[in-house]
Amino acid sequence: LQRELNFDWHAARQSDDDGLFWIDFASVQVHFSALFLNWNPDLFRFRYTVHKHWPVDVGPQNDTYNLGYNPQYRLTFFNPDRHTKVHPLSLSVWILLSRHVTAAAVDTPQQFLTLHVFKQAHRVFYPNHAFTRGTYSNNPHSLTCVDIQLTADESETTFMLVASQFEKLAPLDYTLSVFSTDGPFELTDAPETPPHRINLMDAWTSATAGGCPKHATFLDNPQYQLVVESFMERMLLTLEAPVDLAINLRLVGGDGQRVGSVSKKSLRGQSGEYRPGFCYLDLDAVEAGLVKCQLFFRLRPPRSTLPSECSINVSVYECSPSGQLPDATANPTTAFLTSAKGAYTNSTCGVRTPLAHVPPGYYLVIPSTFEPRRGDFDLHGYANLPVTTSRLR
Repeated sequence: LQRELNFDWHAARQSDDDGLFWIDFASVQVHFSALFLNWNPDLFRFRYTVHKHWPVDVGPQNDTYNLGYNPQYRLTFFNPDRHTKVHPLSLSVWILLSRHVTAAAVDTPQQFLTLHVFKQAHRVFYPNHAFTRGTYSNNPHSLTCVDIQLTADESETTFMLVASQFEKLAPLDYTLSVFSTDGPFELTDAPETPPHRINLMDAWTSATAGGCPKHATFLDNPQYQLVVESFMERMLLTLEAPVDLAINLRLVGGDGQRVGSVSKKSLRGQSGEYRPGFCYLDLDAVEAGLVKCQLFFRLRPPRSTLPSECSINVSVYECSPSGQLPDATANPTTAFLTSAKGAYTNSTCGVRTPLAHVPPGYYLVIPSTFEPRRGDFDLHGYANLPVTTSRLR
């Protein structure tokens, strides 16, 4: 190596010490904690730099389940025109995230920083499916290198750059620099969440922990009525809970009544699979109306001996004080109130009548199976005033 570099060892020993010396790599590993390689930024035709502050009190300490509070930036490359070909089809992009280090910050806890890249145009919440995932390091510089292929199929190609800390322990100042070899780009802050915000604090208790729709107690889950008075371009719903809970969020269209089961027809959107600690629902173009987040009856077979394929119905009929029906041919389709519009269903959640205003009088509630079957069931009635009930013999 000395011969190839035309290095004269004896002459070097006689000259003044300029700080340059030879050392084997094994000794480097013993005496030095880091090795830095310099590179020339002038190799990149396009570059952009931003300087930001990251407060410690914004977002969770650990972002394993939710990246939504992290600093995020949208990186957009404008794709080549299919006719003029004014831009190259492929380019190299280097993204440098540098943590500011000052003498005053010597006593601060070690900060492990990295950068994740996602190929999408909207704010990132879930850490899954990253285009490039960084490695956490206490090195003040984190370099991410990506090769990008541009096509004329779309007008632009967009990435989201997400800064992440392994455990956020202290505020942080940083610099983000983007370098591109040939293709021009645009670096902007990530799209903000909608400006109008409502925060609700609630809990799943022994009475309201209903579980997923496969459980008959799904109706017991906390539900919120959301009134959209006019067309809304975007709606973002987030749900946060302890990470030991697998949670899910559903948006159901309706008339303001509680949701006992969810069908494809009524479902306006959902957060996807059940996830630990955090989930979100992002909708575009929400029409005006009632969206669901006095007296009715619910029939369900918990711990029941009824087979799962058994279809059930619950109906409410007007009757005499003695419990007699005025019409001997009455059936669920002619009832004052009935579940599923008179149809028999085998929903795991059970069945329920719609919420309705009921005039004073006598009513007969009949739970039934489509075919004669033995089995236990629970019948629940809900009313805003006291109601007297008795079993007819």
